[in-house]
Amino acid sequence: MKRILNNILMQSGLIVPIDEQIIEVLADSCYEYVDNNSFSYEEFENLVGSYINNRESDKINIFVTNYIKEKELNVFNLPKRVKCALVFYCIYISIETCNDERIKAIRSLSLQNAMIQKHGKWSEVKYQNLLHTLYYKYDKYSQDKVIGTNLYPHKFVKSMFVNGYRCGETITDDIATNIHSLSLLAWHSEMEKFIRELNENDPFQRVVLILEHYFLCKPQLLTEKDSKDLYMMLFSKGKYGKKQKLKNTLQRVIDSGIVLVNGVQSKFSLLLRTMDDGDYIDDNDCLYDIQLSPKEFFVYLYHELLLEDLLSN
Repeated sequence: MKRILNNILMQSGLIVPIDEQIIEVLADSCYEYVDNNSFSYEEFENLVGSYINNRESDKINIFVTNYIKEKELNVFNLPKRVKCALVFYCIYISIETCNDERIKAIRSLSLQNAMIQKHGKWSEVKYQNLLHTLYYKYDKYSQDKVIGTNLYPHKFVKSMFVNGYRCGETITDDIATNIHSLSLLAWHSEMEKFIRELNENDPFQRVVLILEHYFLCKPQLLTEKDSKDLYMMLFSKGKYGKKQKLKNTLQRVIDSGIVLVNGVQSKFSLLLRTMDDGDYIDDNDCLYDIQLSPKEFFVYLYHELLLEDLLSN
């Protein structure tokens, strides 16, 4: 990980390279900081907020200083850009070195969702070559949680209509898998029917109503394939619609009275927080001027719902 920290420091804009021994001390102190049992989800999100706004972290600064003192090393002053670089490094290792796949997925989604604040301002985002590697950890977490397949179990279905509909038969693992497979196929078909018959012309309201139904009815933990399938159902014709100001879109959702999540947990589920509390947008002026297409709105809202679903289970 020392190599990663050196990479980040080089991108931070340092004119004079930092001594390798100092880099090693900084790397070790940061690892101990995020590996500590007291490193909470709240603290992780605080670091993400600092990273997005290019701020240093007082907690990291204090921890690193104390770490250096405990090792009986000479205390050295770090420039602000190095302190800000340490914030991103702590985010990086808190995801990449996390052994708990669920926590890793939660942190990854939280970081990903926070990026809506930089929509259309990607040039302001630092360390992009490393940032994108921290996305989509949820996909790996969910791939082992799938029950059944999306393949149609022909033989099993035919057997359901002979021998008394298999009444009284012990449900083996194979039979359970086949039943779950049918459930997944039925859910997929039901979603297609719901979308086809939905009487709503506003493309943004359609996204909200479809996602509401989708997350209420999902039969299991969602996977990457599920999201792609749903995306194709909504935007199969390739028309993504005109962009609209996010503030206006959210106001229409608020006026409709739809509440997708009660008790939003992540501070970076900004769309859901605003839908739950209309005044929230006044505290986040970064949302005022953002313009999204229905497709972009879908992607952001889907991943916020995915994170909240994961935090609640």
